[in-house]
Amino acid sequence: MSIALISDIHGNLPALDAVLYDILFNKKISKLSNPGENIRCLGDIVGYYPWPNECVDRIEKYKIPCVKGNHDRSCSDNKHEDDPELYFEKWGELSKHTGYFTRELLTFENKTFLRHLDYKVDEGSFSWVHANPIEPRKFKYVLAKPSTHSLLPFVVMSKMKESPVFIAHLHIPSIFEEQDGNVLEYTSKIDYDNQLPLPKGPFQLKPDTKYLINIGSVGQPRDRNPESCYAEYDEDANTVQFHRVKYDIPSVQITTIGAGYGFIKRGKNEKPLDVGKELSARLADGR
Repeated sequence: MSIALISDIHGNLPALDAVLYDILFNKKISKLSNPGENIRCLGDIVGYYPWPNECVDRIEKYKIPCVKGNHDRSCSDNKHEDDPELYFEKWGELSKHTGYFTRELLTFENKTFLRHLDYKVDEGSFSWVHANPIEPRKFKYVLAKPSTHSLLPFVVMSKMKESPVFIAHLHIPSIFEEQDGNVLEYTSKIDYDNQLPLPKGPFQLKPDTKYLINIGSVGQPRDRNPESCYAEYDEDANTVQFHRVKYDIPSVQITTIGAGYGFIKRGKNEKPLDVGKELSARLADGR
């Protein structure tokens, strides 16, 4: 049986619909009569783009199991006593600005739906979570480069009891492979000398080896490829494959520019940032 894993939709309804069409009608991973049977959503349904309610409605209507992302949490609930880092004030200016914008758009019913999502799911032969499996509520990235906002792959994988584990959050598809204390990283965006290119086609998962797999982003890819990304996990063959899907980016750009995001003030000698135009440019650039 194959499972389609999607994530980081970020209010981009045309991208979500294109991916769902590919899953249901092109790849036929799941059936329209029961889409949620073979689709999983790793969170961040909302944030950034102007269709948060429509995207939540799609996930809920299709009964797609979903975990909570950091945008889902902060856009639906302003009470974060357990972790002040989840306040918008701690975020970058663009994320903070669009976060408040999204919170105003979300209906009470959809905020309630997002608040009640779990943080991590252990399911049969695999697990799935938005950011990382060892601190699912903290939403720290898994990165080979150390930072205060990330965890090293080796640290995460050394504490993993299950495999494979599917994650998202970074918006860049990648595979971490750990065996006997050695970690290899396959990725679609090479930033370091020791990274390997992500293989095309099915990637065979080896026995007695741990895997941490980032499934990329539906609504805002950041690997310089503007096409939506999702992953397919074949439990029987024990393989993972990434799929890219084209969608109507210009129409999303037009709606986003006209959505009324406003501007972000910057330095004295800099023009205010037009948020709608910046979000639109990111889609075209894949960043």
